[in-house]
Amino acid sequence: ARLEPYRELIADELNVKAVELTDDIASHGRFELTVNARVAGPRIGKDVQAAIKAVKAGEAVVNADGTLTAGPAVLLAEEYSSRLVAADPEFTAALPDGA
Repeated sequence: ARLEPYRELIADELNVKAVELTDDIASHGRFELTVNARVAGPRIGKDVQAAIKAVKAGEAVVNADGTLTAGPAVLLAEEYSSRLVAADPEFTAALPDGA
């Protein structure tokens, strides 16, 4: 919604006929989570391996406060990373945070 006023400018700058702005992430990509074991390990100890396993199995949940529940552990925001992987990288691009 914030980019709507710039739709034509974006299309012109990218030299494309149309730009689709959407909040429907699921149809265009998926979030990939990764546990930062070096950062999380000292705080959660042996639970870091269980957290990594839960994330890889798709059994992790990002909480409203920015923490991540993965197996028996609750990871702080700096203890994991999340990136958007485009379903079709040729036609999809994610804007950086805050854009």
